[in-house]
Amino acid sequence: TQCDLRVVSQGLPIRGRIEDLDQVLAAVAWLGSPLPGARAPRRADLLPGSPRPYRQGIHQGVDLYPAWDHLEPYAVRAAGDGWVVRADGAYGEMTVEERSDVLARQGPDGSGNPEDLDRLHGRQVWILHGGGVLTRYSHLAWIRAGLSRGTWIAKGETLGRMGNSGTSAGAEGTRDDTHLHFEVHLASGPFWANLTMSQVREVLEEVLER
Repeated sequence: TQCDLRVVSQGLPIRGRIEDLDQVLAAVAWLGSPLPGARAPRRADLLPGSPRPYRQGIHQGVDLYPAWDHLEPYAVRAAGDGWVVRADGAYGEMTVEERSDVLARQGPDGSGNPEDLDRLHGRQVWILHGGGVLTRYSHLAWIRAGLSRGTWIAKGETLGRMGNSGTSAGAEGTRDDTHLHFEVHLASGPFWANLTMSQVREVLEEVLER
């Protein structure tokens, strides 16, 4: 099921503009890690807000790689209670040629067709939580049977497995570059929009490492 992130975000109840670290921390403090045992990356290029030559010039989420033995078997879990608003149960991987065409249509300034940009996220699940929070889980290898739009899911329930769908390795049919791309959006926009990179990492530490 396809679902436009902009449409979902516009439908969230706005409870005042969230624009400083304390407000963001208060808004996401109840979330848990989608990968128990994960750590906030130290590399800035894996964090939200880092530059990209596509995806509208900005990395929208955090990339979590299976660098910790206790993350086996890389099950991805719901960060909080909520309603599933998208679950790509019928996802089909791009071929190498199709992915090359998608990348070729991305502008050097980060511009690009939203549908093309979405395809680079691969197999996805989105969850709409209370308090105007939306979480997005990308590059999944598979999604739990029966998970579909409208499903109520509890915090910590398994959504699927970390994978590499939507990546060059996924198109090539290998298991390389397996990771989870995880996004948190507030009613006013991406949680990191008005934060410094050190503040972004502080928020991720609160969500991932508590």
